[in-house]
Amino acid sequence: MQMNRPVWVQTLTALLLAAAVLLGSMLLARQVENSELYRQSRIVRLVVSQDTVGLADILRDRGNVQMLLKFAGAVTSAYINFELIPLHEADTFAALFQSLNPQITVSAFSYQGRSLTVDGAADTERGYERFVENLRQQGYFASVSGDYYIATDDTVQFRIVLVL
Repeated sequence: MQMNRPVWVQTLTALLLAAAVLLGSMLLARQVENSELYRQSRIVRLVVSQDTVGLADILRDRGNVQMLLKFAGAVTSAYINFELIPLHEADTFAALFQSLNPQITVSAFSYQGRSLTVDGAADTERGYERFVENLRQQGYFASVSGDYYIATDDTVQFRIVLVL
């Protein structure tokens, strides 16, 4: 047998439930921020952090998503070929992503041992040079070296080797 409750009781019940869910999510967020997992996991920090690059920043742009997928493909290929045990690849991608400037388009990633090769294009030589400078300033890579050439369409085609 079903009882019909007044609308105000149903509304009050819905509001109390919404408040409980909101309070629970706020407490959970606080718990995550104070947990060891949050302090030690770069992937968790990459997803939820507001003071560094976050997943929302990456997913906001289709080009960034494509670059992330290319990077994931390179990591997967290296792992399958026993060239890499992916331990700090979220850090590696974050260092790369933070080094980008609007003039850079990354076309491919590949691993060989602990070296990551980044192929791409820049609108200008200065854009390429700024990208290399930014990679070096990250302090994450043991070595950053690269070379480039000017293509017939006046873009700067480059290959950068990053030693991890």
